[in-house]
Amino acid sequence: MVIGQDGNTMTDSEQILMALKNGTAAFAPLGGIGEELGGYKGYLVWLDRKDKGVPLGEAVRKELMQLHDELGMDFNFS
Repeated sequence: MVIGQDGNTMTDSEQILMALKNGTAAFAPLGGIGEELGGYKGYLVWLDRKDKGVPLGEAVRKELMQLHDELGMDFNFS
């Protein structure tokens, strides 16, 4: 799931790719936003991830890097 700057879910693939490229959208945690922010622990996780980003497994990281290269994106997944 991808969310825009307004916090709403995005569904248009072309808009999602452009928004991810220019930094105006983000991937939501698996299970959706409501479940992740359901309690204090979830809130603390959100605070950490909003600044540091969401940790990615190696397989997802490789897929994103492949898309990054295929689409000629100019941002870094460090």
